[in-house]
Amino acid sequence: MTNLSTATRGLSPPTSELDKLLEDRARAEALLVQAFDMIAEANALTPDPDGRDELRQLKTGLAAELRTSDWYGIDKPDRRQGLVKTCMDHFDRDGWLMLLKRSRLAELMSHKDKDEYYAQLSKNPPALTRESVVGTFTELFGNRHATWRRSVVELFAGLSGHYKSHDPFKVARRLIIPSALGWSGWNFYIHVDDKVDDLQRVIHVIQGKEPPADDERWSRNIDRHRREGAVGWIAGPVEFRWFKNGSLHIWMQDDTITEAINDIIAEHYGAVLAGRKG
Repeated sequence: MTNLSTATRGLSPPTSELDKLLEDRARAEALLVQAFDMIAEANALTPDPDGRDELRQLKTGLAAELRTSDWYGIDKPDRRQGLVKTCMDHFDRDGWLMLLKRSRLAELMSHKDKDEYYAQLSKNPPALTRESVVGTFTELFGNRHATWRRSVVELFAGLSGHYKSHDPFKVARRLIIPSALGWSGWNFYIHVDDKVDDLQRVIHVIQGKEPPADDERWSRNIDRHRREGAVGWIAGPVEFRWFKNGSLHIWMQDDTITEAINDIIAEHYGAVLAGRKG
């Protein structure tokens, strides 16, 4: 039988290790509390380009990067530098988007222009500096008239299936979008809902109105009325009708708006043709 007194001779409770362990635990907890408070403070500074966080009372911001696998290497200094850059890329991307929307220059941009802008921000957002912001928005502001003309031309060239074949320099009173709607709603393959909302944006700019809120978007109202069994809907100066074959017909009810759009298109092609002659 084992003699416990002999077997345990020289052993003692690990009090010295325990003291160090408890000290480290207290310091670790204090640092975590400090770190999380600081992350929360930094997170609260992240721009909110869409204004949705206030509605949800939740701000994901750069804290979303906490979910990435990069955090597994936080014990390595070089990884920490990468984490800081990743978080600041998130900050810069949201900051550029917020500035674009606050400036309202996005209202003048075509889908192509906005897609290119968003693609650049998604891949490699430029660092937000006073010089870069002033330079970028000075250029955007200087090109605003050409940007606006191009966005209107792109929109109406894509809205009507018969637009180019009828007259490439003029929008008719009626526009037709074939295969715009399916049994379940919008044909998202050709982004018809975006085009309808762009039409609303163009008309709002011409009328000098503020951009519509999300629940006021024409695409949402058309979808709602269609689900309720309606076959048409009038939105101020525009009437929409939809048919069983999926086509969407758009009637421009206000001739002054149609004339304004055609003036913009004529100005665009005049500038293009003048540039080619030069």
